[in-house]
Amino acid sequence: MRKFPLNLLNLCLVAALFAVGACSSKPKRDADSHYDISVATPAISYGSEATIMLRRVDIRGLQSGRTLIQIVATDPIKFEELRGHFWHVSTPTLIERAITDALNASSQDAVFGDSNSMQDADYTYSVDIRQFAYEPAGSAKVAFNAVVRNKAGKIVLAGEYQAASPLGANDVPSAVKALSTAFSNALSGLSADLANII
Repeated sequence: MRKFPLNLLNLCLVAALFAVGACSSKPKRDADSHYDISVATPAISYGSEATIMLRRVDIRGLQSGRTLIQIVATDPIKFEELRGHFWHVSTPTLIERAITDALNASSQDAVFGDSNSMQDADYTYSVDIRQFAYEPAGSAKVAFNAVVRNKAGKIVLAGEYQAASPLGANDVPSAVKALSTAFSNALSGLSADLANII
C-alpha cells in the first residue's frame, strides 16, 4: 500500500480550511453615521449695521477631527473617539459655519461673515474651542474663548463662554442634540457681549 505524502496531506488540509473560511459570511458592519449641528441664538439688535468677520476657529487634539468625542473620565479628564459616528465635515469647519449662520439669522442689523464672504470688516473675531464633547448618560459640554478686535486691531472684547446641556437619553442622537443646545447657549453669551461693545 502506498503512503500518502505528508506534505501533500498538510497542503490538502490547509486548502480545505481556506475553503470553509471563504464560504462563511463576514459579520455585517454597521454603516457609519454622519451628523450636522443646529445652533440658534435669540433675536438681537446690535444697534449698528456693522460687519463682523470670523477670522478663525481653533480646536485641538481629538476634538479637532470629525469623530464625535466622549468624555469618559474627569479626574484627569479623558477623551475617547466614538467610532462610526462622525460630523459631516471637520469640526472646525462645522463650528465656523454654525457660528456664522446662527449669528446672522438672529441679528436684526449687524452682518456676520467669514473671510470668504467679506473683507475689511468693522470687527473681526477668533474663537478658541476648549471643549466640544459629551459624557455618556451625562451632559454635553461646550467651552470656548472669543477675542474681538476693531478695525484698528485693538481688542475690544475677550471673553470665556461655556454651557452644558443634559442628554435626553443615553444615545448618540441625544448627544448631538445636547451639543447643539449647549453650543447655542454659549454662543448666546457671546452675542449679548458683542451687542454691548458695538
